[in-house]
Amino acid sequence: MPTPRNLESQPETKGPYEIESVGRACRLLRILQNEGSLPLFELAEVARLSRPTVFRLMTTLQTNGMVEKDGSRKYRLAEGFSSGRRYKIGYLKSPFIGPSPAGFQKVQSGRGWTLWS
Repeated sequence: MPTPRNLESQPETKGPYEIESVGRACRLLRILQNEGSLPLFELAEVARLSRPTVFRLMTTLQTNGMVEKDGSRKYRLAEGFSSGRRYKIGYLKSPFIGPSPAGFQKVQSGRGWTLWS
């Protein structure tokens, strides 16, 4: 089996207002977006995080409907989060906000969020 590309070879930088755990969760989502589905140990290896940390983050993402774990114990993006598409998370359209971003179309989310792809 080929080794997944190490997507995080550049050093991790954190700004003064960034939350480290949110950044780590985003890193895991980007890895799944690029690699498809991976077991926990490979996710931890590619993300350069400990297995317990990845387990807790993936459990949280799974509880919130962003990832799924299949029968072979591999994690993948949840249905609606296609691995071939990039998403921007935004707010529901309201009369005070204006039209949807140009070039984006609304994607349904199971957790009450509006996603634009």
